[in-house]
Amino acid sequence: MNLDAFRYFLEVAKQKNFSNAAQKLYISQPALSQQIVSLEKQLGIKLLRRTTRKVTLTEEGEYLYKKLASSFEMIESTIQYIKENKIVPKAKMNIATVPTAASLYIPNLFKKMILEFPEVEFYLHETTSSQAIELVRNDKYHLALIRTPIQKNEMLKEGMKMVEFSRQPLQLVVSVEHPLASKQSIHLEEVRDENFIHYDKEQASSLHHLVERACTMADFTPKRICTVSELFTAINLVSNNVGVAFIPKEMVDILQTGKIRALPISDMELSSSISAIWKDDDYLPLLTSRILDILQSDFTI
Repeated sequence: MNLDAFRYFLEVAKQKNFSNAAQKLYISQPALSQQIVSLEKQLGIKLLRRTTRKVTLTEEGEYLYKKLASSFEMIESTIQYIKENKIVPKAKMNIATVPTAASLYIPNLFKKMILEFPEVEFYLHETTSSQAIELVRNDKYHLALIRTPIQKNEMLKEGMKMVEFSRQPLQLVVSVEHPLASKQSIHLEEVRDENFIHYDKEQASSLHHLVERACTMADFTPKRICTVSELFTAINLVSNNVGVAFIPKEMVDILQTGKIRALPISDMELSSSISAIWKDDDYLPLLTSRILDILQSDFTI
């Protein structure tokens, strides 16, 4: 049994005709037929149904064709790339991430991964949590670091895997020019009449949900002055005294700007976290596993 035999089978399965397949493969039709018969004997199954007019696949042949076709296309494209460029292409690892995780987790992660896997090229794309989930779901990215979603059980049912990292409390962030900036902590009742910078329900769903839940528990509806999808945008607006916002503590710590004041919430516990997600059928399991090992060693789960 050799790769040529499988390549011959794939061409016959594609052409549904021995004569056409033999022309494509530049071999004689009897030699092609003999190769297929030999392959069927070695596998112990019938792959093709032959008549004088056409060739059709058996159920086993259909299964084998679907499994092998993409693999052989990858082999051929790889060989063609090497022939044309005279170099071996680097393996690629695509990671989508929210900006918070890009600032907190990625620098140390990449420092370690590049040392261990110098032959791998890492591609980083900063985006929102919802878009990062879609990139992984559609097999465009291998891994994503997202704000832990409320609907995580639905993702797990879809065959996604997820690891959640350390939870951080949400704080109310105000401008240093704001009257509340002199306080050491805040009761939510005190911000009932404040203008809130809110989060987009689709692009930042977990933060949107937390803000809505907090205000509901404090028995008021937030006065929304604007809606954003990025924490950096929310903090920039707060620093200019446009409104107040709920911000995870780790994000406040990253910026350490003198233009804002972060106030712990004394009458309610609110927290958020970053999670890593990936597809269960990820074809780079070694890299994914190592990334998770590093993240889990650096950040408490």
